[in-house]
Amino acid sequence: MSKYILSWVVLMLLFYSCRSTRKQSVTPYNKMNRESILKIPFEFKSDELIGLIDSLLPDTLLEKDSDLPVSIKITKGSISKIYLDGKNINLVISVNIELDKTIGALSIASGNGEIELDIYSQIDIDEDWRLKTKTSLVEYNWIRKPEIKLIGINFNAPDIIEQYIDYKQSDWMNQIDSTIAKSDLLREPIDSISNHFSSPFKFDSLSNFGLKIIPNIISLSPFVTNENTIKGALGIKFNNDIIHLDDLNINDTVYPKFSWDYYDKFKQKAVITLSLNEREAQDLVDDFYATQDSSIRIFNIKGNNIKIKKLNIVFDTDKVGANINFTGDKAGKLLIKTRPIWDNKAKYLNLRQRFVDIKLDGFGSSLIIKLFHKTIQKKIMDSLEKTLNAKIKNAFMNSNKELQNLKYKNSLIILNYDIPMQLEDGFFMIDIDFTISGEIMWNNLNITLK
Repeated sequence: MSKYILSWVVLMLLFYSCRSTRKQSVTPYNKMNRESILKIPFEFKSDELIGLIDSLLPDTLLEKDSDLPVSIKITKGSISKIYLDGKNINLVISVNIELDKTIGALSIASGNGEIELDIYSQIDIDEDWRLKTKTSLVEYNWIRKPEIKLIGINFNAPDIIEQYIDYKQSDWMNQIDSTIAKSDLLREPIDSISNHFSSPFKFDSLSNFGLKIIPNIISLSPFVTNENTIKGALGIKFNNDIIHLDDLNINDTVYPKFSWDYYDKFKQKAVITLSLNEREAQDLVDDFYATQDSSIRIFNIKGNNIKIKKLNIVFDTDKVGANINFTGDKAGKLLIKTRPIWDNKAKYLNLRQRFVDIKLDGFGSSLIIKLFHKTIQKKIMDSLEKTLNAKIKNAFMNSNKELQNLKYKNSLIILNYDIPMQLEDGFFMIDIDFTISGEIMWNNLNITLK
């Protein structure tokens, strides 16, 4: 049989087949997933987040040289504590205080000190994927109080600074929020995700069809801090369609919405769901033949050149196959059906319950027909099973290669996969379940996926 014919029967079996347990019972429909989702727990070190926040904060937090007895300059020091709880962040940061008393252009007295600020911030993400914060000052404590002496007169510098902080703390915190909002910290990775999915993933050797993935919602679970480790979970909900690549609009990039998602447990779930009915499957086959050279319809059995005239996809209870009308050296009809059963332990799709029926027009020898039947039953179906499993294996190998092409440095890898399938109410449904692990570097955060 032509490798192109095999490829398309393989393709149909891959996308329209059903799953069974060891007892070969069909998976109940309500156990199949209704939507595609990636929910991946992750964690990173608190110290690395401190470095990221430090890079977002301006070096100079405040500079004031009017309406006060002395000029004040406040610059950021070090962050000594960070704690994420839910959607809230608690930050303890020290700031350096520089005081200066001038007459004209002449500095006649100066002093410096250090104060520790306990800052509380509520974090959110707006519709334009900008990081939003609502920051407030919980309390502050002096680490080192500044002193200024001028012509024998002591200025009570700490009191001046405290009064000013109390009076201006709201404006000061708003300045921090504004600086963070302008950082575009999140827009870059969202652009990367949207661009990565803007083109469909090709799944046939002739590049006629592809899987178009459209992210709808990206979510984060509220964070949990445990000692020096911060944990969370990233979720992506998406739609996917099988499309003809000639219909692809390269400008139809869609940006997902953001939401908070309260997961009960930080447990990974990654599944791509597919479902097509018999009519949609037939349209794929018809469109394929309409765009290809007629030579791909020709195959050979026992020295006889046979040409496919029509190939009709067949859904029959829990089996899938094709009803083929052929002409050439021999004319007739060929019906093949099988029930693919996925072995998760062996990562192998077995073609069980095989059914083959062949009818040759005007051919009376039952012996020859029987030989044809056995050839198709054994040789072709075995070849089909082997080809199909090679395609599945290559698909996951290629997916791991795609992970390495992400913009960010990473060691991500798909460790495990499962392909439950079933037929229900005229639709074949597939869940491509997989587990992803590794690390990805983003803005100096070494994020570990669990």
